[in-house]
Amino acid sequence: MQKTIQFTLVATALLAGVSNAQVGPDVITFRVGETIGGSDATQHYSSVPGEEAYSFATVSCNIGNATLDWYSNSHNHPVIAQNMFRLKDGRFEQLAQSFLKHGFCALSQIGCGSCQATNCDTLGLGCADTYSSGLNDGRSGGRKSEISSTSGFHNTKTGATGGTNRGRVVVPSSEMDQSDPGNAAASYFIESEYIALDDHAAGNAANNASYRKMNVTGSMGLTGIGSTVIGDPAIMAWRAEDAGVVITEVQNLDEAGPGVHGYYWVAYRATDNGNGTWNYNYAVQNHNSEDAGYSFAVPANVAATLTDVWFTDVNYHSGEPYDNTDWSFSHSGGVAKWASTTTPSQNSDGNALRWGTMYSFGFTANGAPEAGTGQLTLYTVGLGDVLTAPVEGPGVGGPTQIGTGSCYCHSLISACGNIDNTAGCVNSSGGGALITAYGTTSIANDDVVLSISGAPANKVGMWLSGTNSVQIPFRDGNLCVGGSTERMELTTTNGLGEASSTSSIVTEANVLAPSTRYFQIWFRDFTGPCGTGSNLSNSVEVNFTL
Repeated sequence: MQKTIQFTLVATALLAGVSNAQVGPDVITFRVGETIGGSDATQHYSSVPGEEAYSFATVSCNIGNATLDWYSNSHNHPVIAQNMFRLKDGRFEQLAQSFLKHGFCALSQIGCGSCQATNCDTLGLGCADTYSSGLNDGRSGGRKSEISSTSGFHNTKTGATGGTNRGRVVVPSSEMDQSDPGNAAASYFIESEYIALDDHAAGNAANNASYRKMNVTGSMGLTGIGSTVIGDPAIMAWRAEDAGVVITEVQNLDEAGPGVHGYYWVAYRATDNGNGTWNYNYAVQNHNSEDAGYSFAVPANVAATLTDVWFTDVNYHSGEPYDNTDWSFSHSGGVAKWASTTTPSQNSDGNALRWGTMYSFGFTANGAPEAGTGQLTLYTVGLGDVLTAPVEGPGVGGPTQIGTGSCYCHSLISACGNIDNTAGCVNSSGGGALITAYGTTSIANDDVVLSISGAPANKVGMWLSGTNSVQIPFRDGNLCVGGSTERMELTTTNGLGEASSTSSIVTEANVLAPSTRYFQIWFRDFTGPCGTGSNLSNSVEVNFTL
């Protein structure tokens, strides 16, 4: 069964004025990691070796047209989640999550609208309420597992267990250490989300999370970069940092009753590596759906080769009952799929993509991006509920380019001023001929294919190999192979001046053991610029292995 509505985002806008009231109570995270006035407000706990722990101040605001319940002496009050994320090497991942702050005594502060103050059992219209980073310390928080996140209902609070940093946003020090060049080049973000029963019942849950970009100091503390991005979950930061990211909102319709939806966000980015491969990175954030995710699948042609497959979840801790076993991966039937290792009937507390968390996925493939549909199967009995979103995945895989180009025709080596700094010397086609190699470097595989482009059309040529690299003017071009050389098979270019080898390169180049070979092609060119009757491509270096 599918219960899906999709909204693909072209751009994300800030909240367009908190005075534009929503129907019913509507609580938003007005500030995270800062005060109403914009001063940084985070706490860093560094007393445990190998761990960096954090808490963030939050400011809520009621932008609705009805007061929001905030009763301290019952469970009819909001709970507040805190999370941390990082964008590193093109991968957007969640680093940590906290236990939940349970709200008490709304202050009805000014600063986010025309505040109509009430007593502290409710948050008035246009009013704010602040929790300092100390009050939001997860050590005194409650479990996320006790919250019916789509409806906002909860009726118990179990505290965190464990050591000094129990319940806090806890990140391994290695993930924050700015002496690591990768971390120093990364971008970090914090997020907070309010879950409230009457807000959700009014259908206003979609805007309850906000994020802020942070700088990590040398001592691994946090300072803000800009202000809070209001009403956007943290996954939107990926799109803000990289315009090539596509994000889709997916609704689990009427999950907790008519008009009370669960929300997911699905994001992806396909990046051309320039060598015949593409990186495919995905992230799925469960905003508030109690129907957790069981698996995530994307289209991936059966002929595509997938390498460097990766998966990142976020660990539960401090007494939460959920399993942390990583999801498994498979590629078959034209689908790449990550899935929990248990079903809900086997373990109701299995590792599923639960509310307030984001899981990230990816691989490198030799197939170019093709449009398709991503499928998120929910962790519900029978595994029959599926949400969908548009994504891109790899199409038919092409050969993988290998080797390093060399011996380009520059001014000092050109035979008659026929320079081409990106290929061999200019021939009668108007440019130089470029050689490339595809396959693997394995002698055992013996699957190297040499290809030429930019040569004269319909001309005979000969593939050459050598154990050394040289660059000597020869005919209209440069001879690039030296040492122990081999004349290999003959070929004829097509009408576009292209050709590929067909014989065993290992045999023809006499590659008997791991070693380096240099390859080029020598071809006829009777009308070439220098008048010698022939020319050559540049060369490509291939380092063969067993």
